[in-house]
Amino acid sequence: MDKSWMYARKFSEAYVDGVHEFIEYVESHMGKECHVRCPCTRCLNLIIADLKSVRKHILVNGIDPGYVTWFYHGESTAHSAVGDATVQETAVYNESEDEDDGVNDILFDLREQYTQSDTHGVDNTNHGGVPAYLEELMSGAKTELYPGFYNKLSNKTVDMILQLMKSSFPDGETLPDSYYEAKKFLRELGMGYECIHACKYDCALYWKENEKLEACPICQTGRWKVNDGVGKKIPHKILRYFPLKPRLQRLFMSEKTSKKMVWHNEKRVDDDYMRHPADSIAWKDFDKEFP
Repeated sequence: MDKSWMYARKFSEAYVDGVHEFIEYVESHMGKECHVRCPCTRCLNLIIADLKSVRKHILVNGIDPGYVTWFYHGESTAHSAVGDATVQETAVYNESEDEDDGVNDILFDLREQYTQSDTHGVDNTNHGGVPAYLEELMSGAKTELYPGFYNKLSNKTVDMILQLMKSSFPDGETLPDSYYEAKKFLRELGMGYECIHACKYDCALYWKENEKLEACPICQTGRWKVNDGVGKKIPHKILRYFPLKPRLQRLFMSEKTSKKMVWHNEKRVDDDYMRHPADSIAWKDFDKEFP
């Protein structure tokens, strides 16, 4: 297969056609509804996504030029059209882009093994050379444990970790007994937050005059992700608001930080030179309006 398009200019006709052929190649080997590693220059085969997202990433970011043998996408090393170049898979890991907990990596390794087995005559698979039960595992790995669950530690897990730590420490330890107590302690220190429900499409907040509404006042989308009348209502989105006032008060509780907080008013040299943001016109206008 001709891979010269990988080195063509982005958005050129040759490059766009090459991306289209790459996606067709993956579909023929992995299935049209599969989720695969994204070989763009940002993801570098570390991020798993659907084919639509992969196509967009490759078009916008470009494809990794070092990925000459597409072994993550169904190509055998014996059929590489470019050669036996070494694929560099080390990259700066971007945690904000990959919320995977590692389960998908294990399943993809299994998937690749079965794909290779299928090329040697093993016929126990579903479409794309993948066993049906493995497809079920892939689907299950992406299923939320409950609505709004993002593969983080549950409250019960934190409780168990705290109990394990308490049992490991000597008598007299002062750790909180549960996640609830730890959260309550932080809130009393002024480190709490307020939960404000938000529209699914970020149109509005259910706050102040909108607090009692059951649907978005702009797009009319329902407020709740789950509202079956049995359990607790679960909103589509929650904005966590961190009030400013208690945080400012906490800064003034320390003698050291409180001096720095008032330095601009008590120690600043008021002349024609700008040594501090307080010397700016905008700051001075603000002081006049709010003395």
